[in-house]
Amino acid sequence: MIPPLWFFLVAAIGSVFYAKWAFAIFSVNTADKHWAWKVHQVWFNLLGSATGWAALWFLYLSLNTQGLFNLWNLGLLLLAFVGITGHLPKTIVGLVLAPGEIFSKALGRS
Repeated sequence: MIPPLWFFLVAAIGSVFYAKWAFAIFSVNTADKHWAWKVHQVWFNLLGSATGWAALWFLYLSLNTQGLFNLWNLGLLLLAFVGITGHLPKTIVGLVLAPGEIFSKALGRS
């Protein structure tokens, strides 16, 4: 089932909002950053928010077809919330970097 046009519009506006204003929203100093880093961050935040909106749509479909809330739906709900609110990029980076940080601390290299 394809989402209705209004859903695409809200998702697109929300995703562009977080892509364009992420630096201001999350108080990121961009003065000494290379233009490529800025472009990457805009793309990363656009994709993160769009992923959250897609997860919300899949949650809606899952609840409509199954009629019950399960662990899969909880995962979709968390992904949707973190993505739509603009926190998915930081969450993903944290999850990717966490094992290295844990390993470094275990070896006493803080």
